[in-house]
Amino acid sequence: MILICRKFNNFMDLTVPIKVESKGVANPVSGEPNVWDYPFFLNVEPDATWITLFQKHFLLPRDVAPVFSGTAMVLSCIPANLDNRYQAVKQAIEQANREYVEVMKARQKSQEKQQAEQRLAKEQSEKSAEQARREFDDLEL
Repeated sequence: MILICRKFNNFMDLTVPIKVESKGVANPVSGEPNVWDYPFFLNVEPDATWITLFQKHFLLPRDVAPVFSGTAMVLSCIPANLDNRYQAVKQAIEQANREYVEVMKARQKSQEKQQAEQRLAKEQSEKSAEQARREFDDLEL
């Protein structure tokens, strides 16, 4: 099972793979002959990192990619293209899920390293200040 994102404070809960959970009601796009909006609902709201990965793996032109808003994903196309576009969407979701876990692990590791470096720098600064005070206190008048 591939693990993926759910927003939880500033960290991601890597336990929920993003997937299409349900379909909405298809509607014709006004002013566009034979173009329909096909709404789908995801199990969780993807974050910006996941959406970027989705777009990277969506193999069709970017202007035909679905639009994300909250847990909604809307695919707009003519009915004849629906199956092909939805297959591309499913493939991009799977690949984004897979890569997302690795990206988030690397990001978390980088943040932990940065925090450790900041703690070390603070400790060194405190030791330096303590040494300066001690030298001043030991100074004979």
